[in-house]
Amino acid sequence: MYCEKCGYENLDDASNCANCGNILSNTANTLKSQNANSFTQNNNTTPVSIPYSYFDGGLLQQIGWLILGVIVTVITLGICFPCAVCMLYNWEIKHTVIEGKRLRFDGKAIQLFGNWLLWLLLTIITFGIFAFWIPIKIKKWKTKHTFFVDETNPNLNYRAESNRSKKLPKHK
Repeated sequence: MYCEKCGYENLDDASNCANCGNILSNTANTLKSQNANSFTQNNNTTPVSIPYSYFDGGLLQQIGWLILGVIVTVITLGICFPCAVCMLYNWEIKHTVIEGKRLRFDGKAIQLFGNWLLWLLLTIITFGIFAFWIPIKIKKWKTKHTFFVDETNPNLNYRAESNRSKKLPKHK
C-alpha cells in the first residue's frame, strides 16, 4: 500500500504511513496499485506495468522556502544566494517522484559558492556577457547532484553511470 503524501510503500494492513505518518486510505491505495500494476493492452490480454510520477509538495511550503531564500539573500547582500538556491531545489527534489522512484539532492551551498564566485568574476571580465550562461551552469550543477534514492536501502543512493567516455553510434 502506497502513501498518497510521500509515496512510501507500506504494509497492506497499515493504517498510517511508516515514513511520514499520513493516514492511509485503503480505497485510494487499492485503486492506485491496480492502475500501476495491472493495466492491460490489446483487449486485456497483455499486462503492462505503468510507472507513476508525481510531485507532493504544497503551495504554502513553497512560499515559505521562497520567502526564506529571499530573506537570506537580501540580508547577506547576495553572498548567500547559493544557499538559497540549494534550499529551494532541495525542497523541490524531496517532493518529486519519477517513475515510482523518489529523487534526492546532495549538493551543498559551499560547493555552489565556489562556482558562483568564478561565474561572477567571468561575468565582470566579459562585461556581463557570461551572465547569459549562468542559469545553464546552475542547471547543470543541480543535475549533477540529483539522483534516485534506493527504496530498499534509503542510505544507499545511486546515479546513472556517465556515458561521456563511450562513443555513440552515428545516425544513418
